[in-house]
Amino acid sequence: MRTLRAGGPLRRAGCRPGDALSRGRKRRRGDGGPGVRGRLCRPDRGDSHHWPHGGARAGGWAVRVRRVRRRRGFTLIEMIVATVLLALGVVAALGGIASSTRATSIAGEYTTAALLAQQRFAELQMQPDEVAAGQQQGEFGDLHPGYTWSQSSEPTGIEGVYRVSLVVEWQTGQAVRSARFATCIRVQTEAPQ
Repeated sequence: MRTLRAGGPLRRAGCRPGDALSRGRKRRRGDGGPGVRGRLCRPDRGDSHHWPHGGARAGGWAVRVRRVRRRRGFTLIEMIVATVLLALGVVAALGGIASSTRATSIAGEYTTAALLAQQRFAELQMQPDEVAAGQQQGEFGDLHPGYTWSQSSEPTGIEGVYRVSLVVEWQTGQAVRSARFATCIRVQTEAPQ
């Protein structure tokens, strides 16, 4: 037997200075019950009142007990809370995706309306006699079903220049949406002879 110094393996083992430590049997399980790890130490000079199992056992050995904390699993309440939080996150994510898809669809409809208005203004520049006609209405044809336009023209203070307002309307489900556009078109007047 050898006596270990304080600060060496003796302190890590939980033995007090002066206790003898067995060389061969470093750890023995079962002396302190389940989940208990300990080192075998020999009490020195009747220090049996310091040991949890009362001092000398067979051969004067006692176990310095150190309880090991067991690993806990998740409780049922923790699992329910985690599931509820996960469900709320999934619902929020799906709502965000649906809102983003709807916004993208509406933006595409307004882009189509702007392109159709630009097409109508180009037709008016090619046929200036339709500019001075005042109020007009029409459809954009089979390529864009459901899209209609209404046009109004009014003269500006400049001779031969008209301000043309164009409203494009279309229906999406139960809602009717519209976009308003305006431009100025110059109408060539014939020179007097």
